[in-house]
Amino acid sequence: FITGFYCTTNKEQFITGFYCTTNKEQFITGFYCTTNNEQFITGFYCTTNKEQFITGFYCTTNNEQFITGFYCTTNNEQFITGFYCTTNNEQFITGFYCTTNKEQFITGFYCTTNKEQFITGFYCTTNKEQFITGFYCTTNKEQFITGFYCTTNKEQFITGFYCTTNNEQFITGFYCTTNNEQFITRFYCTTNNEQFITGFYCTTNNEQFITGFYCTTNNEQFITGFFSCTTKYSTFHI
Repeated sequence: FITGFYCTTNKEQFITGFYCTTNKEQFITGFYCTTNNEQFITGFYCTTNKEQFITGFYCTTNNEQFITGFYCTTNNEQFITGFYCTTNNEQFITGFYCTTNKEQFITGFYCTTNKEQFITGFYCTTNKEQFITGFYCTTNKEQFITGFYCTTNKEQFITGFYCTTNNEQFITGFYCTTNNEQFITRFYCTTNNEQFITGFYCTTNNEQFITGFYCTTNNEQFITGFFSCTTKYSTFHI
């Protein structure tokens, strides 16, 4: 998944507004048509199976919600334009998203219960990693592209911040270890006695809410301008 480019496991090729699946669908300049009952509407698209998200308009055969630039399917949700929605009780609020499984979705930020961290157009899951805006990560050999990195265990994925469960790498002035995480350049958090530095704070027990940043050990709420840190691993959401 790369800035308007898309490729699924069924070999669909997606290149600058052109799309083609294995069922012979032809996709040209925002128009799409499949071999079944897809509806064709100038830049808008809807299929009966695998819904495709094009030009911010979307529609599926079940309960997908259609909201300019928001997308949602009943099976394999595709994440496009920073909006995401699943088939359970996800709450959808003007570009912010939150599911009942503790996914935190805020302005292009996404996080699932399998510890994927999604921040500013970066995405990584423990199964089928999605490639978004030039950042990539697989479940085996992680690929490091444009300074972003993510592993299959407790990945810490934060715009230019990097941290693995073993040999932490120090990138763009941010650092984090599996024991006493050191978060430099205004952020700091350890697994025991978190230190509060420059308006950011997070403990493993009683989270403190300071300067618009907030984080709890259970149901973290992530809302534009809020900060979050998990136990054992400093997960920063800005």
